Amino acid sequence: MDDSGTTWGTAWGDYDYDGDLDLVTASAVHHLYRNDGSSFTDVASSANVSGSAGVSPGWADYDNDHDLDLYMSKPGFANELFRSNGDGTFTEVGAAAGVNDGNVASQEMAWGDYDNDGFIDLYVTTGSSNANRLYP
Repeated sequence: MDDSGTTWGTAWGDYDYDGDLDLVTASAVHHLYRNDGSSFTDVASSANVSGSAGVSPGWADYDNDHDLDLYMSKPGFANELFRSNGDGTFTEVGAAAGVNDGNVASQEMAWGDYDNDGFIDLYVTTGSSNANRLYP
C-alpha cells in the first residue's frame, strides 16, 4: 500500500466476506484496500467509494441486510454513507438516509446499538459539542 499524504482515519472490515480483513483509509481521497490474503489492492474506484476529504471511516451493517456498509465523515462537506450492493460495489446513499450533514464540521463517528433495539445507530461528533448528531 502506498497512501501518500496525510491519512486521518482508518477502519478494518471484511467487506467482501472472503475471510481477510480489508482496509479503508480517509485522507485527501478515500482508499479501499482489498486484502486477498497475500497483498492489498486499492479498489476504491471500482467499488465506487473514491470520495474526497474524509476524516473518519467506519464499517457497519446499517440496513441489516448482512453485509458491511461504510460511513465516512467529512468536515465541511456532505458526509457519505456507502450502502453495499452485495457484489463488492457500493452506492452512496447519505442524503437519502438523512445522514450526510454537509452543514457541520463533522469529525469522528461511531456505530453502536445505543438503544438496544437490534438496529445499529450512528453517532457523529462535530467541532461543537452542541452540534453532535445521533442517528437512531
